[in-house]
Amino acid sequence: MQLCQLINFWKLSTGIWIMWLMFFYKNWSITAYLYLSLHGTYGILWSLKSLVCPDKSFIYNIDLWEAFYSTLFLLLYWVFPFTTIKYNVHLSKIEMCAIVTLFNIGVFLHFGADTQKYYTLQNQKKFIDEGFFQWIRNPNYLGELFIYTSFVYCTKSRLCCYILLFNVCLIWIPRMYIKEWYLRKYPEYKITKTKLWIPFVW
Repeated sequence: MQLCQLINFWKLSTGIWIMWLMFFYKNWSITAYLYLSLHGTYGILWSLKSLVCPDKSFIYNIDLWEAFYSTLFLLLYWVFPFTTIKYNVHLSKIEMCAIVTLFNIGVFLHFGADTQKYYTLQNQKKFIDEGFFQWIRNPNYLGELFIYTSFVYCTKSRLCCYILLFNVCLIWIPRMYIKEWYLRKYPEYKITKTKLWIPFVW
């Protein structure tokens, strides 16, 4: 099995997991349906993106141990819908508006940047500092931060905040610095004024 196949499986299964939670806890609230729409859609979009413009860093064979701990990290995100639906979290109209806005901005940045990177590198191996990458070197991770922040917002849970922070520190940031190591070979990297992740800050 390749890592990308494992990730796609769990991403696609998220919508089914959320629907099962809604049925099990008999929670048919607007918040539950909103969460199903957002996180379920994200799983579908991720899988479609992996077909159209796959991330090569996820395309490699993994052993049983790698599959196990990768699954553990992915299943941590399933705590978000569990918390939202089991505890019947209530969201105001303003909060729903903020959540949908965060999610939409995140999807735009995440999938737009990944698509630009894929097709740019198909034609030429280069340091990308235009389009989505003109201010930061990891707009896709910024997009993911917006997306998962919208999910955490739905939960109103401190535990879910810690889970997101845990994954950011153990997976996202190390992957960004591994990418930095590869980017150092380009002359443009030494003179770039783009930030690592957060615009105008980091």
